[in-house]
This record gives sequence, structure tokens and C-alpha cells, in this order.
Amino acid sequence: MSNSKQQEETAKSPKVDLMPKYALQRKCFTEARIRDVKTGKWSTWPYIATIDQISFERWLGDVTDPDTGYFYPKRDKKGNPIKTTTDNIPEYKIQAIVRLKRMDNSEFLVSKGIFIGYNNLGDMVRHFVSKPESWNRTDFKWERQWNDNRKMLEHICMDPSGLKEVYTMPFNEKNLKELFDKRENDHIISFSIRDEKTGNVKAVEGVNIQETYQMFLKEFRYLFNADYLTPQQKALIRQEAYDRGFIKSPGEVHIPDDKPPKDGTYT
Repeated sequence: MSNSKQQEETAKSPKVDLMPKYALQRKCFTEARIRDVKTGKWSTWPYIATIDQISFERWLGDVTDPDTGYFYPKRDKKGNPIKTTTDNIPEYKIQAIVRLKRMDNSEFLVSKGIFIGYNNLGDMVRHFVSKPESWNRTDFKWERQWNDNRKMLEHICMDPSGLKEVYTMPFNEKNLKELFDKRENDHIISFSIRDEKTGNVKAVEGVNIQETYQMFLKEFRYLFNADYLTPQQKALIRQEAYDRGFIKSPGEVHIPDDKPPKDGTYT
């Protein structure tokens, strides 16, 4: 394929950031400027990419034309491009949706799924991603110090002081539908809720996918307590948990290990 033809195919393809969370994470470090004691020059605090970011950027390199910066299209057996999405932008197919209730009772949505792109041969390249709707904010410790050379106080960045996960998609019907419409299919999609106070995660599952979707919109406590289940269904689930050893059955007595204590235990 000639360069002119290839450029014509990709000319309308916009450059988009598929995972803006990484730019937000890096911004914390670029804003934390430090001055070299010897040279007096300012620089940004060193940023180290996470493992998941490195993995994502490697996949991005596989599906992006280095000459144009645009995404490769899918191709048929003869090498002709096939339009899969608007401007060949890789699709995000969601496999799991999680509704999170935070300490302050605010609620957010996060997802897990795969990006589907194509390499320079037009072959599919899939990449798993987790929680693109959240990012890790790094806070820094700052101090005011006297600069004797400049005869003034300066606001100096000392070092990182903490890490906080920031969620960007509030829970509401509009946002839930946005994620739901991106599901890979009706069979590979799960719904769950997570209580940040306890750390407990519970699956939500109705008779079919549409019922599960509607149920997921109900009050968090209603879902967390599984009030949508009948007493008989709860009893069956509880019994299965007993049988698998996940929880202890009522009246079960724990018998401690009857091995003799080690020498010197009571001396």
C-alpha cells in the first residue's frame, strides 16, 4: 500500500486518549516542581509508570501507526481495510460493572473489560484493562524555605505524602446505561456492588440480563442485603456456603488443635 493511500485512509482518524487516567496520574508529578540545589534549575518530580500503564502503552504501540499516530484498521484477507468503528478507534468492551459505595456514602461506577484494536496486518489485538473510570492521585508534601541567594521564601516540594484513588463516574442511570451499552455481550457481563466501609463485594444477578440491569438501579442497601431474593433462595445460598466451607454452620463448635504445647510455653 502506498504512503499516500495509507495517509488518505487515516487522515480523518482523530488522535484520542483511550485511558486519560494515566495523564491525570502523571500531572500530579509534573506540577510538583523541585529545584536543583547546585544548578538552581527547576525540574518536575520523577514519574514512574505503573505496570498496568506500561502494559497498556505496549498494546497501544501495537495498534497505532508510528508514522501517522493514528490507529490501524482491520483488514480482510486481501489487505483491504475494513471499517469497524468511527475512524477505527479501538472499542472498549465491558465484562464487569461494579457499583461502589464510599465511606461518605457517595456512589460511583467502575468497570473491567477489554480494548479491541488491530495491528499493522489488520489482525485483532485485545488488551484487558481495569477501572478506567478511576485514577490514583499522588499528594506531595510542601514546605516554605528561605532562599538566601534570592532573599525570599520559596514553596518547596519535599516528597510524595500519600496516594488516593479518585473516581470519575458517579452512579446514576445515565452512566450505568453508558457502561451497559458497551458490554461485550449478554453472557460475558457481571454486576456487583462493593461497600468501601467493610470491603465486602456481592454479586447481583437476576433471571436475565435486563432484569439484572433494572435491579442494579435499586437502593444500595436493598442489593447489599439481597432483599430481592426469597427466603427460600437465601436459605439455599446459605446452605451452599456451609457445604463449601465458606461460613460456619449454626452450632458448629471449633475444636482446637490438641497437639501438646512447645517446650517452655508456660515457663
